[in-house]
Amino acid sequence: SYVYTKNDGFVSVPVLFEMLAAILLTYLCVRWLLPVLSARPLAAGIKPGQYKLWGPTYLRLWTLDLLLAVGALPVVSGSPLMSTYLRILGANVGHRTTIATSSISLPTLVDIGAGASIGYGATIRPWRVESGTVVVGKVVIEPGAFVGANVVLEPGSTVGARAVLGDQSLLPYGHTVPQEARWAGSPAVPTEALDPAVETMMRADSVRARWKVRHVLATFVGLTALEVGAIALMIPGIALVWGALLAWGVLAGLVATLLTGPVFVISVCVFVAVNKHLVLRTAPTGMHPARSGLGIRKWMVDKLLEFSL
Repeated sequence: SYVYTKNDGFVSVPVLFEMLAAILLTYLCVRWLLPVLSARPLAAGIKPGQYKLWGPTYLRLWTLDLLLAVGALPVVSGSPLMSTYLRILGANVGHRTTIATSSISLPTLVDIGAGASIGYGATIRPWRVESGTVVVGKVVIEPGAFVGANVVLEPGSTVGARAVLGDQSLLPYGHTVPQEARWAGSPAVPTEALDPAVETMMRADSVRARWKVRHVLATFVGLTALEVGAIALMIPGIALVWGALLAWGVLAGLVATLLTGPVFVISVCVFVAVNKHLVLRTAPTGMHPARSGLGIRKWMVDKLLEFSL
């Protein structure tokens, strides 16, 4: 809007490039800087307990959730940078963790121990609304614990060291999975054993491996490509509208907007298909170390597929 107003509504190719630059700058600032600068101040002073619904604490928690949703958590999750990013947001995260989920609220009340693993789609939520009040409690995942895909950890819950909480499970408020235990279900209850693949991974020494420098560098390259790609996907539609405006006038530009939806869909499909083929044409079967070149490529493909419509 500022670029368009500054140029008095004049339509030209240089103005188009100015607008694209402004969009990229705004997108990156909102996605990467705003959550980092705001997360700790918004969470300051919020401790386990009960708070009034619609009060100042609730509004701060609601605002923080919105900022984290538009921030970089979705693209960083599952990468070697996830633990560092969570520490910046205020979480207590140990070394050599694997955190594939981006659904994490109030990071200052999240404690993830060294070597812990958290699956895709898991929800770590240290606060909830109950009976007209806001209930806040610390969520703890102790060292070496495994939290499966799509698990829900409610306020005040704890997964003990080397314990396993199976996929699709719910650990209610204030409950604790004891050390070395196996729990599953909604609500979670003790079970004898879980999926053999999970048990095999819990015994594997590879979970203790470190990310290598080349893996971290590859992650930065992948992040850059993904973030620039998100903006680049809008360029064909914008170019179509502006081309029509420049060539045939305002009416043609309005008609061209009707085509921007299909153009965007086609652009996304081509972008995902081409880059998926380049990054990981075929996935090898079997069990492989997460902290490896294959792990980085799988993470990139996962994020590419999240572009899908």
